[in-house]
This record gives sequence, C-alpha cells and structure tokens, in this order.
Amino acid sequence: PLQNVLASHVSLVQAVQMLRAFVAQCPWLAGLLDLREVVLFARFLAVIRYGVGDVIMREGQTASFVALVLEGELSPVVDGKPLRRIPAAHAVGYAALFQSGEREADLRGASNGYVAVISYVEITQLARSDNPGATKLLGVFARLMHAHVMQADREQRGFHEDGELSSE
Repeated sequence: PLQNVLASHVSLVQAVQMLRAFVAQCPWLAGLLDLREVVLFARFLAVIRYGVGDVIMREGQTASFVALVLEGELSPVVDGKPLRRIPAAHAVGYAALFQSGEREADLRGASNGYVAVISYVEITQLARSDNPGATKLLGVFARLMHAHVMQADREQRGFHEDGELSSE
C-alpha cells in the first residue's frame, strides 16, 4: 500500500476524517476531491500531533516536505519573535520551493494541533503513478502553488517575510 515514510500519529480512518474537514474548509480545494481521492491522499500523508512551542520546521533547514494545518495554529518565528498565527485549513512549507530551498523561519506550534505532512518524495511518487486519483492530487498541488503565486502578486512584494505562505 501507498504510505508516507514518516510515522503517523493517528489511524488512517482518523487521518481521512481530518483531511475531509481540511478539504471542506479550504477555498482552493472546495469540491475537488471525492472520498476515494481523500483516502488515496491520506495514504501519502503522515498526520503528526504537535504541542505549543513544538518546532515543525526549522530556519535554515532544507525544505523536504509540505504541511497542511489540520487542527490548531502554527506561528512563524524569526529571532525568537512570533510573526503571526496560521490557523487550520492552511498549507505551509512550500514557499522554499520558490526561493532558496531553505526555510526562512522556524514554524512552531502556537496551540496544540495536528499537521498532515507530505514529503517531496511522496509528491514524486504521486507524479510517477498512473492512478487517475494521483494525477488529480497533483493538480491540487498545482492549485496550491497557483494560490501562492497569486497571493504574492496581490501583495506586490513577493513572498511573506517569513518565507511560509498560507493559502488564504
């Protein structure tokens, strides 16, 4: 079976439930994935529990995964100062793909919650799959990247100063 190389903290059933809620809350995903596709997607993800202050991403770290905030809030931290709060139904960690490849800020838990992590290795496996659902999921990532670029254009200053852009 297809599965993420990281150990998940929840069962596949729980991951599917959380991912369905995430999809329902995201304007860039609304109506795009049926239950079968959500289950396929969940098999590529590791759902990780985090607590207040836990480091999800570290400044300077080479970007190797994208995270979906399923529950709770995260905060980018630069020089020990939280910049803002990123609530559930947002994706983080992909801005480094458009930049140097390194994280530009720590990303820490601002509350207790869960993130779904998919590594670039799993995204590559999706790309190599001949499964129509996998192809559709790649389209979802393309929409995420498009939302990123469009938000940067709207701000007319490029990427957020912390390098982690949500899909708002």
